[in-house]
Amino acid sequence: MENTDRDFSFNQSLNENWFFAVGSTRSNVPGGVTVVPDADGEPRGGLDYQADGVAT
Repeated sequence: MENTDRDFSFNQSLNENWFFAVGSTRSNVPGGVTVVPDADGEPRGGLDYQADGVAT
């Protein structure tokens, strides 16, 4: 599963340092959930994801 890219821009008047250092970013977080039964038949889940970001 993958979400769509998300854009974010820092506001110069609220955070001037981040505004000049980065300006804007784009992030994407693909991942998946796996649920399997354990030895007693109870569900056990796991989450696998990766957070990616880039200054734009």
